Amino acid sequence: EGGGSVVSMRFIHGVLYCSTYAAVHAIFFAAGDGADESDAACSLDVLPVSSSRVPPRGLDDPHPSSPSPTVAALRGPHILTYHSGGLLLSTSAGPRLL
Repeated sequence: EGGGSVVSMRFIHGVLYCSTYAAVHAIFFAAGDGADESDAACSLDVLPVSSSRVPPRGLDDPHPSSPSPTVAALRGPHILTYHSGGLLLSTSAGPRLL
């Protein structure tokens, strides 16, 4: 989405946040014990935080309790920090708190 090229990445409070030109994703890492092939040494979950496009509901994760991303006009967001309960971004249109 948004060209797919990573614009910005930042590791904040144990979560890796990545942004493309039009979206921000949170990547959560979980350690497995690696005891067998079905339990990888590391697994991850990727959740959309914000996107300039309305996501098609149910295509990626059909569970009804799955979080929906905030729809926002983002243009090359750079992740700055976590502030007042939200993710502070610098965009071409100015700062934005998600």
